[in-house]
Amino acid sequence: NDIGKLLIKRFNVKSVFRKSNISGELRTPNLKKIAGKGTVTIHKENGCLFKLDVSKVMFSKGNVFERGRIVPGESDVIVDMFSGVGQFCISIAKKNPSCMIYAIEKNPVAVKFLKENIELNRIRNIEVIEGDCRNIRLREKVDRVIMGYLPGTGKFLSAGFGFLKQRGIINFHN
Repeated sequence: NDIGKLLIKRFNVKSVFRKSNISGELRTPNLKKIAGKGTVTIHKENGCLFKLDVSKVMFSKGNVFERGRIVPGESDVIVDMFSGVGQFCISIAKKNPSCMIYAIEKNPVAVKFLKENIELNRIRNIEVIEGDCRNIRLREKVDRVIMGYLPGTGKFLSAGFGFLKQRGIINFHN
């Protein structure tokens, strides 16, 4: 508790948590509050803002380089299969407003924050689809599939190939 209070003072943060593992397909964090108050924050990276509740949705700072590196083609159609709060799709959409992105997310809390983050970043080229990506059928095939990290990502590959045009790119994290 004293260490948590010291961290709050030293780094000007609202709360300090001990992080454990992420569980299930909804990627629910297991956190223990050490000090402070509040669980909602706004994270900034790659010129984008991400509002989230750290106690209810996952956000991986470890993929920041990968998220910043993906640049879509001029008129690419993209599907983000596990969009979360928009870590990949918002960064991509902001880089190229002429591409179209389908953001699929199963976790209803993450969907709520995804929609808020789209507005927060003034994005107009993302369509949010709530549901399991294995059960979603899009009205068109896509040029690129984003498969951010999810435990057991490999079991979703057939769904990823189902979204893709004859020739395309899959960004697969495992």
